[in-house]
Amino acid sequence: MMPPDLLAGLFPADAMKWLCCCAGCVALTTSAAWLGARESQSADADPALKKVEVTEYRLKQDVVQRIVRESASMGLINAMESYSEHKCTRWLATNHVTIVADPDRHFAFGGVAQLANGDLAVVYREGTKHGVEPIGKVCLSRSKDGGRTWLPRVTVFDRPNEDDRGGSISQMSDGTALLFTASGGMRTSADFGETWSEIRPTNIASPSGGVEDEEGHIVYGGQASVQKQFALIDGEPADLQACVIERSRDKGLSWERVGVATYTVYVKDKIEKTVLYQREPSLCVVPNKFYVMCTCCRMAGEGFIRVIRSADRGKTWGPVITTPVWGKPGHLLALKDGRVLLSYGYRRPPYGVRACLSYDYGQTWDMDNEIILRMDGGTPPGQARKVSDTDLGYPQSIQLKDGRIFTVYYFNQNGSNAYMAGTFWELPPRPAQTGKER
Repeated sequence: MMPPDLLAGLFPADAMKWLCCCAGCVALTTSAAWLGARESQSADADPALKKVEVTEYRLKQDVVQRIVRESASMGLINAMESYSEHKCTRWLATNHVTIVADPDRHFAFGGVAQLANGDLAVVYREGTKHGVEPIGKVCLSRSKDGGRTWLPRVTVFDRPNEDDRGGSISQMSDGTALLFTASGGMRTSADFGETWSEIRPTNIASPSGGVEDEEGHIVYGGQASVQKQFALIDGEPADLQACVIERSRDKGLSWERVGVATYTVYVKDKIEKTVLYQREPSLCVVPNKFYVMCTCCRMAGEGFIRVIRSADRGKTWGPVITTPVWGKPGHLLALKDGRVLLSYGYRRPPYGVRACLSYDYGQTWDMDNEIILRMDGGTPPGQARKVSDTDLGYPQSIQLKDGRIFTVYYFNQNGSNAYMAGTFWELPPRPAQTGKER
């Protein structure tokens, strides 16, 4: 258990209430509907979503109480007897494409942009395995025909004896393309990603990279170390980490710290002793409204995404909101119509990728209309496999010029190695009653 005084010093007084409210939400899901969601290999296929019935398994309330009271183990959370069955309907996407695959290579942790010349550019880490290795590098695949075909990959970020990973790509309004890596560092391009600047260091890191703010500057939400050996938890040294915001006014040549969204007290390699471990933040800018950040949370195997919002361009931040969204990590995108899209990996059966929408800038999320992008990942029991069923996800989404969404992610299926794939899909209709935007 975490020391109560340490928890009270870092989080609001009701910091545990959210678990009671949310831990009974979406957990395991099973359905035969995924059989109709195999990769179509065509960006021209129907992007419309379809309604399907699924069976979900939600944590029983007595199990929720044990999680809160005892910091329950993953064994309790993963045991099927801890769940009750619940039938519901979900949106399902069916238009999928493969971007790059090789049975001898491991591709993962991607990002995507539609460049000003119309090209689709996808960046991702290439290696031989999921884990850290000195040959990891970031590559780029490009499509000039809207995602129908993809040109051979090129290397865009590769430092000697470093595991470069977690690429993200975006383009600013002046045409400058931005490439960030979760291993630290960024590059810029003035010719649609054909050539790149020298590597520019960053103080923080995140798989989602930086985005453009209302004034044409780069804002970056990432993870940073604040203080080593900040505290002792059960005799173990714990570091103080934070999800912070930095801004660059010169396209990454220099950075200034703007604010801190949330803190984590982290015991290395011991998640069970870590206080609300929030990591891998994603930041989006809702122009003239909010900066919205989401974080991947690990606490007693609980796994619900957190959201924090700032109304003053990242200087100060509101309370941590525990969403009903189960998955990791999340990626945020501010849509043209004012909604906010959250995409996330789903590392439970049926393994895949999901998304949901917020109509109030991230304060609440419409789980009744959750979107299943993929639910056909993993390898059936007894079949040879190259990677774990859970070795998938890390989605990032963009809104195309025609309004469709293109979500890229890494995936594995039927014994394959991890590969890069994408889904083209249309936004579902907005419900008649979505509450007041605030």
